[in-house]
Amino acid sequence: MARKNDKTAETALLLGSIAIFCVFLINSFIVIKHFSKKYNLTEADERVTDSLNIMTFIPKILLILGIPLLFYIFGGLIGDKLNNKNVAYIFIAIGCILGIIWAILLSARVGTTQIGVLIYKKRGIAVIPYDSSSNNLTENLFCKYVTGYFLMEEIPLAGITKITRESGKKLFIHGTFGTRCIAWRNKQKRDECIAAFELACKKRLSSFDTGM
Repeated sequence: MARKNDKTAETALLLGSIAIFCVFLINSFIVIKHFSKKYNLTEADERVTDSLNIMTFIPKILLILGIPLLFYIFGGLIGDKLNNKNVAYIFIAIGCILGIIWAILLSARVGTTQIGVLIYKKRGIAVIPYDSSSNNLTENLFCKYVTGYFLMEEIPLAGITKITRESGKKLFIHGTFGTRCIAWRNKQKRDECIAAFELACKKRLSSFDTGM
């Protein structure tokens, strides 16, 4: 009986992880297609993107896929105390549901970062992935921590006053709209993005932030 239960649990965990991964892939594709159509990428004067930027999300992706297993282990401990093996399966189901929810949110963020930064000179705007640490939407926590994953933001090129970069891979755009942070996988893409903004604004914008 124990072996049968183990096999059933293994099957449930495998199917749960597959379901989570499929949701992640499908939603990423949907978000990319949505913004590709909305902003018509071919019309952008400049586009800075990194197809390998998804690599920065791998630790979180693996954690999401492991959620059903973590809940199964925790549920098994509770089930042993209650002398009820079914508790572990209930926790697997809960873990799968939470994993799918997290996968939807994370995959949306992956989708927006894969779109990258778009610059439209004639329209005078730049489109960037939404920065959850920005000053806007702070009064609406649901928008900040949930729907924000699905958003891209338009900022006016004329409103950009300067761009600062740290020793890491982030850049900070400052202007009349406040400050926005864009994170890249490496310094090369960060500097490529800065150069695209300076070309569009026709002036030097960047400086190095020492944190002093």
